[in-house]
Amino acid sequence: MKDLAERVRELRWPVVMGARLRTEGVVRDDPTADIGVVYFWTQAGKILASHGAEGNALKENHPRLSVASNLYSARSGLNPMIVNVAANPYIRHIICLGTELKKDPKSNSGRSLRGYFQNGVDDERRIIGNEEFGIDGGIPVEFANMLSMDVALHDLSEKGSLSEQIARANQLLDDIPHEGPSRDITMLELSKPKSSIMPFEGGSIVVKGDTVGATWLQVVDQIMRYGGLSLMEEAPKGEEGRKVRELNSLVAIILEEDPDSPKLERYPFLNLNEEAIREYIATQILSSNPPPEMKYAYGGKMRAYKSLVTEESTRWKDGEKIMEVEGVRRVVIDQVQEAIDVLVRDLYSKNVVISTWNPALELTAKRDSSPCAVTVHPLYKDGRLNINVTFRSHDMYEGWPMNAFGFLGLQKFMAEGVSKVRGEKIPPGMLTLTSESAQIYEKNWVDAERVLEGHHKFYPCFDDPRGHYIFAQEGDIVRVEHHALEGKIDEFSGTPRKLRDRIALHGPNDPAHMAYIGWELAKADHAIRRGERYVQDKDEMDK
Repeated sequence: MKDLAERVRELRWPVVMGARLRTEGVVRDDPTADIGVVYFWTQAGKILASHGAEGNALKENHPRLSVASNLYSARSGLNPMIVNVAANPYIRHIICLGTELKKDPKSNSGRSLRGYFQNGVDDERRIIGNEEFGIDGGIPVEFANMLSMDVALHDLSEKGSLSEQIARANQLLDDIPHEGPSRDITMLELSKPKSSIMPFEGGSIVVKGDTVGATWLQVVDQIMRYGGLSLMEEAPKGEEGRKVRELNSLVAIILEEDPDSPKLERYPFLNLNEEAIREYIATQILSSNPPPEMKYAYGGKMRAYKSLVTEESTRWKDGEKIMEVEGVRRVVIDQVQEAIDVLVRDLYSKNVVISTWNPALELTAKRDSSPCAVTVHPLYKDGRLNINVTFRSHDMYEGWPMNAFGFLGLQKFMAEGVSKVRGEKIPPGMLTLTSESAQIYEKNWVDAERVLEGHHKFYPCFDDPRGHYIFAQEGDIVRVEHHALEGKIDEFSGTPRKLRDRIALHGPNDPAHMAYIGWELAKADHAIRRGERYVQDKDEMDK
């Protein structure tokens, strides 16, 4: 019979998320190593020498270290951790250190981690101490509680500076008593989605809503329905890689959400609060100094953009000389303020493009932590400041809602900045987010289905911006008046079938409105054929 270590090795452990853990952290191939390390949101480059850490670094080649990685959120991180630890009985200890995003309820992985290992889960599968999060349906409650008692958590996250935490973690790698396995391998399988992928012609899909929550539901529905299977990166031979459902060039438009007064009570499934939104806008969007634990922040990319200029540049005089290099200087550009200045001078300018993408850092350096939002393009139209944001790659389930609120905050900041200098009221308009790779990770598929089942409903359209239609029967034909806010804009007549084709060609874009028009024309056609009288919006027809 094969011994336990050989059986663990044959599993090609970690059994889930192996490709990501190896790419973004470190995984040692010794199945008998008994300690795992998580460092929450802190960059691997500040923890692991193999990722660029200088000075005091975690001893990633220590014989007792099994795996070291980030733990960004409970929803996407804790369930896979339980599955991996269940499959490797040698792991008896987990050390946590680094920085958490405690004000963000979606990212508060530390609270869930501590709650799970200190208290376990209740009969409703919720973690005791963080009841907002529950373990996956594929993990039996009894086993989850047994595992939480079998594995010890060593929390260093409040033990001094990061350097001091790393030193303590290295000491624990030496000092923790080696206990050996107390259980056998348990293979768990996380819940699988019920929905299948529907046929799709390809190309862009456009969704829009008044609020972040309403728009996000449509985003999730479209990806879960039409998103094809793809990978986040090419996986090593023999491994599956990180699966996603993906749409390309998905366009999501938010019409009127105010980031200072978000409609969160309507959409509790977003798991956000006003404090977290304010903190995100202030520290990661509007500040030029990103939080130290972040790999990057959009504010730092936009408001402290580093560039090289030559003598022809208007910024030459502001540039910092580069030693032993003639004709080139280094400058730091606050693109947000520059954009405001341009719009103050020319409100209709089309040149106001803010970029977070630096090819020397992102493309040629082949980094794995490049910014997802790459351009921000404000455009003034119809008396309002619209903003278009393009994302190269986008986590639409866990990342998109907060990103949307963040750029709504930037939009409001810029609109107020332009208004103040010009002395006229220029309100924020539409926010359009274009996600070139719009993906939902496999780990979120089941939860996405649950949210859609409970909250994504059909609502009749009563206020289509493209106008509404009034139908009236005139003998064997129907007269149509097309009205908008300014009044009647068109009038035409025909048989119901001809009207169907004409309206479909040039009519509304809202599916609910189109369904309503189709229903009314079908009623009119039915009435005319039966010699009955058609009356719009009456289900019973008068003879």
